[in-house]
Amino acid sequence: MSSPSAKLEKTINRFKARIDAGSYYEAQQTIRTIVNRYIRAKDHDAASELLYHSSLIFSENGRFDEGTDLLNYLLDVYLLQEDDISSYKEIQLPRIIQILASYPDNDSNIPTLGEKLTSFANKKTGSTLGDSKLNLIIGEKLYYSGNPDSVSNSEKYLLLTDSDKANELLVDLCLQEYLDQENNSHNLHEYLERLIIPYLKINNIKLVKHTVEEFFTKRVSSLKDDYKNFQTVTFEGDTFFLYDVSSSDDSNLTASKRIINYLQLLIALIQRNHPSNAQNFKLLFGRYKEDISQADITAKINELGQAVFNVAVVANNGNFLQDMMSGLLGGGPK
Repeated sequence: MSSPSAKLEKTINRFKARIDAGSYYEAQQTIRTIVNRYIRAKDHDAASELLYHSSLIFSENGRFDEGTDLLNYLLDVYLLQEDDISSYKEIQLPRIIQILASYPDNDSNIPTLGEKLTSFANKKTGSTLGDSKLNLIIGEKLYYSGNPDSVSNSEKYLLLTDSDKANELLVDLCLQEYLDQENNSHNLHEYLERLIIPYLKINNIKLVKHTVEEFFTKRVSSLKDDYKNFQTVTFEGDTFFLYDVSSSDDSNLTASKRIINYLQLLIALIQRNHPSNAQNFKLLFGRYKEDISQADITAKINELGQAVFNVAVVANNGNFLQDMMSGLLGGGPK
Protein backbone atom coordinates (compact mmCIF):
# COMPACT_ATOMS: atom_id res chain seq x y z
CA MET A 1 0.00 0.00 0.00
CA SER A 2 1.41 3.41 -0.95
CA SER A 3 1.88 6.02 1.78
CA PRO A 4 -0.92 8.65 1.84
CA SER A 5 -0.39 12.31 2.71
CA ALA A 6 -0.69 13.43 6.34
CA LYS A 7 -4.21 14.80 5.77
CA LEU A 8 -5.37 11.64 4.04
CA GLU A 9 -3.72 9.52 6.70
CA LYS A 10 -5.79 11.20 9.41
CA THR A 11 -8.95 10.59 7.41
CA ILE A 12 -8.02 6.95 6.90
CA ASN A 13 -7.25 6.46 10.59
CA ARG A 14 -10.69 7.83 11.52
CA PHE A 15 -12.17 5.55 8.88
CA LYS A 16 -10.40 2.53 10.38
CA ALA A 17 -11.67 3.46 13.84
CA ARG A 18 -15.26 3.42 12.58
CA ILE A 19 -14.68 0.01 11.01
CA ASP A 20 -13.17 -1.33 14.24
CA ALA A 21 -16.30 -0.10 16.03
CA GLY A 22 -18.52 -1.92 13.52
CA SER A 23 -19.89 1.32 12.06
CA TYR A 24 -19.51 0.14 8.47
CA TYR A 25 -22.28 2.18 6.88
CA GLU A 26 -21.17 5.35 8.64
CA ALA A 27 -17.58 4.73 7.52
CA GLN A 28 -18.67 4.17 3.92
CA GLN A 29 -20.85 7.28 3.77
CA THR A 30 -18.17 9.43 5.39
CA ILE A 31 -15.70 8.44 2.67
CA ARG A 32 -18.27 9.18 -0.01
CA THR A 33 -18.96 12.62 1.47
CA ILE A 34 -15.27 13.52 1.57
CA VAL A 35 -14.69 12.20 -1.95
CA ASN A 36 -17.63 14.22 -3.23
CA ARG A 37 -15.96 17.36 -1.87
CA TYR A 38 -12.71 16.44 -3.61
CA ILE A 39 -14.58 15.88 -6.88
CA ARG A 40 -16.29 19.27 -6.67
CA ALA A 41 -12.87 20.83 -6.12
CA LYS A 42 -11.55 18.79 -9.08
CA ASP A 43 -8.94 17.22 -6.80
CA HIS A 44 -9.21 13.85 -8.50
CA ASP A 45 -5.85 12.63 -7.21
CA ALA A 46 -6.93 13.03 -3.58
CA ALA A 47 -10.31 11.45 -4.36
CA SER A 48 -8.76 8.39 -6.00
CA GLU A 49 -6.16 8.04 -3.24
CA LEU A 50 -8.82 7.99 -0.52
CA LEU A 51 -11.09 5.62 -2.44
CA TYR A 52 -8.23 3.22 -3.14
CA HIS A 53 -7.18 2.94 0.51
CA SER A 54 -10.76 2.81 1.80
CA SER A 55 -11.90 0.14 -0.67
CA LEU A 56 -8.86 -1.99 0.12
CA ILE A 57 -9.37 -1.64 3.88
CA PHE A 58 -13.02 -2.65 3.59
CA SER A 59 -12.09 -5.71 1.53
CA GLU A 60 -9.28 -6.72 3.86
CA ASN A 61 -11.83 -6.60 6.68
CA GLY A 62 -14.23 -8.85 4.80
CA ARG A 63 -16.70 -6.06 3.98
CA PHE A 64 -16.84 -6.73 0.26
CA ASP A 65 -20.16 -5.04 -0.50
CA GLU A 66 -18.96 -1.74 0.94
CA GLY A 67 -15.55 -2.23 -0.66
CA THR A 68 -17.18 -2.85 -4.03
CA ASP A 69 -19.22 0.33 -3.75
CA LEU A 70 -16.06 2.36 -3.21
CA LEU A 71 -14.17 0.45 -5.91
CA ASN A 72 -16.90 1.33 -8.40
CA TYR A 73 -16.58 4.96 -7.35
CA LEU A 74 -12.80 4.70 -7.76
CA LEU A 75 -13.23 3.51 -11.35
CA ASP A 76 -15.46 6.49 -12.09
CA VAL A 77 -12.85 8.86 -10.66
CA TYR A 78 -10.07 7.22 -12.68
CA LEU A 79 -12.12 7.92 -15.81
CA LEU A 80 -12.47 11.55 -14.77
CA GLN A 81 -8.70 11.88 -14.45
CA GLU A 82 -8.13 11.26 -18.17
CA ASP A 83 -4.49 10.35 -17.56
CA ASP A 84 -2.28 8.84 -20.23
CA ILE A 85 -1.98 5.09 -20.68
CA SER A 86 1.24 4.90 -18.64
CA SER A 87 -0.59 6.20 -15.55
CA TYR A 88 -3.25 3.56 -16.08
CA LYS A 89 -0.71 0.75 -16.42
CA GLU A 90 1.69 1.86 -13.68
CA ILE A 91 -0.70 3.17 -11.01
CA GLN A 92 -4.37 2.49 -11.62
CA LEU A 93 -4.21 -1.08 -12.91
CA PRO A 94 -1.95 -2.44 -10.12
CA ARG A 95 -4.20 -0.86 -7.50
CA ILE A 96 -7.35 -2.32 -9.01
CA ILE A 97 -5.74 -5.76 -9.18
CA GLN A 98 -4.57 -5.44 -5.56
CA ILE A 99 -8.12 -4.74 -4.42
CA LEU A 100 -9.55 -7.57 -6.53
CA ALA A 101 -6.97 -10.01 -5.19
CA SER A 102 -8.35 -9.45 -1.68
CA TYR A 103 -11.77 -10.81 -2.70
CA PRO A 104 -12.63 -14.48 -2.22
CA ASP A 105 -13.28 -16.32 -5.48
CA ASN A 106 -16.92 -16.93 -4.59
CA ASP A 107 -17.81 -13.36 -3.66
CA SER A 108 -21.15 -12.39 -5.18
CA ASN A 109 -19.81 -9.02 -6.38
CA ILE A 110 -17.31 -10.53 -8.84
CA PRO A 111 -19.70 -11.04 -11.83
CA THR A 112 -20.98 -7.45 -11.80
CA LEU A 113 -17.49 -6.12 -11.07
CA GLY A 114 -16.31 -7.99 -14.15
CA GLU A 115 -18.80 -6.14 -16.33
CA LYS A 116 -17.89 -2.78 -14.80
CA LEU A 117 -14.16 -3.43 -15.16
CA THR A 118 -14.56 -4.51 -18.78
CA SER A 119 -16.28 -1.22 -19.63
CA PHE A 120 -13.64 0.70 -17.66
CA ALA A 121 -10.71 -1.06 -19.35
CA ASN A 122 -12.23 -0.57 -22.80
CA LYS A 123 -12.32 3.17 -22.21
CA LYS A 124 -8.85 3.34 -20.68
CA THR A 125 -7.06 1.20 -23.26
CA GLY A 126 -9.14 2.05 -26.31
CA SER A 127 -9.42 -1.67 -27.02
CA THR A 128 -12.71 -3.54 -27.26
CA LEU A 129 -10.87 -6.55 -25.79
CA GLY A 130 -10.34 -4.80 -22.48
CA ASP A 131 -7.23 -5.43 -20.40
CA SER A 132 -5.59 -8.86 -20.42
CA LYS A 133 -4.50 -8.67 -16.77
CA LEU A 134 -7.94 -7.65 -15.54
CA ASN A 135 -9.57 -10.31 -17.70
CA LEU A 136 -7.25 -12.90 -16.16
CA ILE A 137 -7.95 -12.11 -12.51
CA ILE A 138 -11.71 -11.82 -13.08
CA GLY A 139 -11.76 -15.01 -15.14
CA GLU A 140 -9.77 -16.94 -12.54
CA LYS A 141 -12.03 -15.86 -9.69
CA LEU A 142 -15.15 -16.83 -11.59
CA TYR A 143 -13.56 -20.13 -12.63
CA TYR A 144 -12.66 -21.09 -9.06
CA SER A 145 -15.92 -19.78 -7.55
CA GLY A 146 -17.59 -23.18 -7.46
CA ASN A 147 -20.75 -21.65 -8.93
CA PRO A 148 -21.68 -23.29 -12.27
CA ASP A 149 -22.99 -20.04 -13.76
CA SER A 150 -19.86 -18.15 -12.71
CA VAL A 151 -17.60 -20.92 -14.03
CA SER A 152 -19.37 -20.68 -17.39
CA ASN A 153 -19.08 -16.89 -17.25
CA SER A 154 -15.32 -17.15 -16.72
CA GLU A 155 -14.80 -18.34 -20.28
CA LYS A 156 -15.39 -14.96 -21.92
CA TYR A 157 -12.74 -13.34 -19.70
CA LEU A 158 -10.15 -16.10 -19.91
CA LEU A 159 -10.36 -16.09 -23.71
CA LEU A 160 -9.35 -12.42 -23.78
CA THR A 161 -5.97 -12.85 -22.12
CA ASP A 162 -2.53 -13.79 -23.39
CA SER A 163 -1.95 -16.11 -20.43
CA ASP A 164 -0.92 -19.76 -20.82
CA LYS A 165 -2.49 -20.40 -17.42
CA ALA A 166 -5.83 -19.05 -18.60
CA ASN A 167 -5.63 -21.26 -21.67
CA GLU A 168 -4.99 -24.33 -19.53
CA LEU A 169 -8.04 -23.51 -17.41
CA LEU A 170 -10.15 -23.21 -20.56
CA VAL A 171 -8.87 -26.53 -21.89
CA ASP A 172 -9.66 -28.12 -18.52
CA LEU A 173 -13.16 -26.64 -18.62
CA CYS A 174 -13.90 -27.81 -22.15
CA LEU A 175 -12.46 -31.29 -21.69
CA GLN A 176 -14.33 -31.80 -18.44
CA GLU A 177 -17.61 -30.85 -20.09
CA TYR A 178 -16.75 -33.16 -22.99
CA LEU A 179 -16.08 -36.06 -20.61
CA ASP A 180 -19.13 -35.36 -18.45
CA GLN A 181 -21.50 -36.08 -21.31
CA GLU A 182 -23.65 -39.08 -20.50
CA ASN A 183 -23.88 -40.35 -24.05
CA ASN A 184 -21.00 -41.24 -26.32
CA SER A 185 -21.36 -38.09 -28.39
CA HIS A 186 -19.11 -37.63 -31.39
CA ASN A 187 -18.66 -33.92 -30.77
CA LEU A 188 -15.07 -33.24 -29.73
CA HIS A 189 -14.99 -30.59 -32.46
CA GLU A 190 -17.51 -28.49 -30.52
CA TYR A 191 -15.11 -28.09 -27.61
CA LEU A 192 -12.16 -27.34 -29.86
CA GLU A 193 -13.92 -24.70 -31.94
CA ARG A 194 -15.20 -23.08 -28.76
CA LEU A 195 -11.61 -22.02 -28.09
CA ILE A 196 -10.00 -22.01 -31.53
CA ILE A 197 -12.39 -19.63 -33.31
CA PRO A 198 -12.37 -16.90 -30.62
CA TYR A 199 -8.58 -17.05 -30.42
CA LEU A 200 -8.28 -16.77 -34.20
CA LYS A 201 -10.65 -13.77 -34.23
CA ILE A 202 -8.22 -11.83 -32.08
CA ASN A 203 -5.16 -13.29 -33.84
CA ASN A 204 -3.87 -15.06 -30.74
CA ILE A 205 -1.88 -17.64 -32.68
CA LYS A 206 0.23 -18.62 -29.68
CA LEU A 207 -2.71 -19.75 -27.58
CA VAL A 208 -4.68 -21.28 -30.42
CA LYS A 209 -1.71 -23.55 -31.14
CA HIS A 210 -1.30 -24.19 -27.43
CA THR A 211 -4.95 -25.29 -27.31
CA VAL A 212 -4.48 -27.88 -30.03
CA GLU A 213 -1.29 -29.17 -28.44
CA GLU A 214 -3.01 -29.47 -25.05
CA PHE A 215 -5.87 -31.51 -26.52
CA PHE A 216 -3.76 -33.87 -28.60
CA THR A 217 -0.55 -34.27 -26.57
CA LYS A 218 -0.76 -33.46 -22.87
CA ARG A 219 -4.46 -34.33 -22.54
CA VAL A 220 -4.69 -37.04 -25.18
CA SER A 221 -5.48 -39.64 -22.52
CA SER A 222 -8.68 -37.68 -21.80
CA LEU A 223 -9.98 -38.16 -25.33
CA LYS A 224 -12.49 -40.89 -25.98
CA ASP A 225 -11.11 -43.83 -27.91
CA ASP A 226 -12.86 -42.83 -31.14
CA TYR A 227 -10.67 -39.71 -31.28
CA LYS A 228 -7.29 -41.24 -30.50
CA ASN A 229 -6.52 -42.50 -34.01
CA PHE A 230 -5.11 -39.25 -35.40
CA GLN A 231 -1.90 -38.81 -37.37
CA THR A 232 0.76 -36.35 -36.27
CA VAL A 233 1.95 -34.27 -39.23
CA THR A 234 4.72 -31.66 -39.23
CA PHE A 235 4.59 -28.87 -41.81
CA GLU A 236 6.86 -25.81 -41.93
CA GLY A 237 7.84 -26.30 -38.31
CA ASP A 238 4.29 -26.66 -36.99
CA THR A 239 2.64 -29.84 -35.77
CA PHE A 240 -0.88 -30.84 -36.74
CA PHE A 241 -3.03 -33.71 -35.52
CA LEU A 242 -5.11 -34.87 -38.46
CA TYR A 243 -7.64 -37.62 -38.99
CA ASP A 244 -8.05 -39.99 -41.92
CA VAL A 245 -11.66 -39.31 -42.85
CA SER A 246 -11.80 -41.91 -45.62
CA SER A 247 -12.41 -44.72 -43.12
CA SER A 248 -15.82 -46.22 -42.37
CA ASP A 249 -16.43 -44.32 -39.13
CA ASP A 250 -19.91 -43.42 -38.01
CA SER A 251 -21.07 -40.50 -40.19
CA ASN A 252 -21.32 -38.12 -37.23
CA LEU A 253 -17.84 -39.09 -36.09
CA THR A 254 -16.44 -38.58 -39.58
CA ALA A 255 -18.06 -35.14 -39.80
CA SER A 256 -16.61 -34.23 -36.40
CA LYS A 257 -13.13 -35.31 -37.46
CA ARG A 258 -13.42 -33.33 -40.69
CA ILE A 259 -14.22 -30.19 -38.68
CA ILE A 260 -11.19 -30.82 -36.45
CA ASN A 261 -9.02 -31.10 -39.57
CA TYR A 262 -10.63 -27.94 -40.96
CA LEU A 263 -9.97 -25.96 -37.78
CA GLN A 264 -6.28 -26.85 -37.93
CA LEU A 265 -6.10 -25.89 -41.60
CA LEU A 266 -7.57 -22.53 -40.59
CA ILE A 267 -4.79 -22.09 -38.05
CA ALA A 268 -2.17 -22.89 -40.68
CA LEU A 269 -3.76 -20.44 -43.10
CA ILE A 270 -4.26 -17.54 -40.70
CA GLN A 271 -0.75 -17.60 -39.29
CA ARG A 272 0.65 -17.19 -42.81
CA ASN A 273 1.00 -13.59 -43.96
CA HIS A 274 0.27 -14.09 -47.64
CA PRO A 275 -1.81 -12.07 -50.15
CA SER A 276 -3.72 -15.21 -51.19
CA ASN A 277 -5.00 -15.88 -47.68
CA ALA A 278 -8.43 -14.31 -48.16
CA GLN A 279 -9.10 -16.28 -51.33
CA ASN A 280 -7.80 -19.48 -49.76
CA PHE A 281 -10.05 -18.88 -46.76
CA LYS A 282 -13.07 -18.81 -49.07
CA LEU A 283 -11.88 -21.90 -50.96
CA LEU A 284 -11.36 -23.77 -47.70
CA PHE A 285 -14.85 -22.79 -46.58
CA GLY A 286 -16.28 -24.10 -49.84
CA ARG A 287 -14.52 -27.42 -49.42
CA TYR A 288 -15.91 -27.93 -45.90
CA LYS A 289 -19.18 -26.03 -46.33
CA GLU A 290 -21.43 -29.03 -45.70
CA ASP A 291 -19.54 -30.06 -42.56
CA ILE A 292 -19.50 -26.46 -41.30
CA SER A 293 -23.25 -26.20 -41.82
CA GLN A 294 -23.86 -29.52 -40.07
CA ALA A 295 -21.72 -28.35 -37.14
CA ASP A 296 -23.78 -25.13 -37.03
CA ILE A 297 -20.74 -22.85 -37.10
CA THR A 298 -21.34 -21.08 -40.43
CA ALA A 299 -22.02 -17.74 -38.73
CA LYS A 300 -18.88 -18.07 -36.61
CA ILE A 301 -16.72 -18.82 -39.65
CA ASN A 302 -18.27 -15.89 -41.49
CA GLU A 303 -17.45 -13.55 -38.59
CA LEU A 304 -13.92 -14.95 -38.50
CA GLY A 305 -13.47 -14.22 -42.20
CA GLN A 306 -14.62 -10.65 -41.72
CA ALA A 307 -12.43 -10.14 -38.66
CA VAL A 308 -9.23 -11.53 -40.15
CA PHE A 309 -9.53 -11.15 -43.94
CA ASN A 310 -12.39 -8.67 -44.36
CA VAL A 311 -14.26 -11.21 -46.47
CA ALA A 312 -17.65 -12.80 -45.95
CA VAL A 313 -18.65 -16.32 -46.92
CA VAL A 314 -22.36 -15.70 -46.33
CA ALA A 315 -24.52 -12.58 -46.54
CA ASN A 316 -24.50 -10.54 -43.33
CA ASN A 317 -26.72 -7.50 -43.07
CA GLY A 318 -26.14 -6.86 -39.36
CA ASN A 319 -23.62 -4.77 -37.49
CA PHE A 320 -20.50 -6.93 -37.84
CA LEU A 321 -18.38 -5.36 -35.09
CA GLN A 322 -21.23 -5.51 -32.60
CA ASP A 323 -22.05 -9.11 -33.51
CA MET A 324 -18.42 -10.20 -33.31
CA MET A 325 -17.82 -8.68 -29.88
CA SER A 326 -21.13 -10.07 -28.64
CA GLY A 327 -19.95 -13.53 -29.64
CA LEU A 328 -16.52 -13.07 -28.07
CA LEU A 329 -17.95 -11.83 -24.79
CA GLY A 330 -20.56 -14.53 -24.51
CA GLY A 331 -23.58 -12.58 -25.70
CA GLY A 332 -24.27 -14.71 -28.74
CA PRO A 333 -25.03 -18.40 -29.24
CA LYS A 334 -22.25 -20.88 -28.98
